[in-house]
Amino acid sequence: MSIATILALAIAVIGFVALAADDDSVPRDHYTLAAERICLQAKRQIVAAGEDGGSAYARQLVPITVSWREALGELRPPADRSEKVSDLDLALREVELEAAALARASEAGDRARTLAIARRTDLASAEVEEAIATLGLSECAGATLGFLPEK
Repeated sequence: MSIATILALAIAVIGFVALAADDDSVPRDHYTLAAERICLQAKRQIVAAGEDGGSAYARQLVPITVSWREALGELRPPADRSEKVSDLDLALREVELEAAALARASEAGDRARTLAIARRTDLASAEVEEAIATLGLSECAGATLGFLPEK
């Protein structure tokens, strides 16, 4: 066997493994499309709330997150994604808690506490983003809060 043949076989095996991994991707079914719309709408609301800044932003983040969780809760996720949906719900709950604490600290004028809670809120938001990606909400995962597609 020549080196070229061995190289071609190695490339074919790597390609096959990569294609097999794609078979595990989340399907773009009714659930995914509906969850995608809900996610993008929530992110648009977060961007709009961010224009106010400060404690007003944190106060607005709580009902946005609650609404996001409720809207997702009305959908029936396929059984193969129920754990991923639960992970997203838990991550959103954590953002709710941290945003509420952030609003209280900001309104109290406690700068050091506000900064510490803001960091925790940021970490909780990163968990939400990870859960969004894991759930296969690719459009929403790709939509950063600085840039959201219009729909």
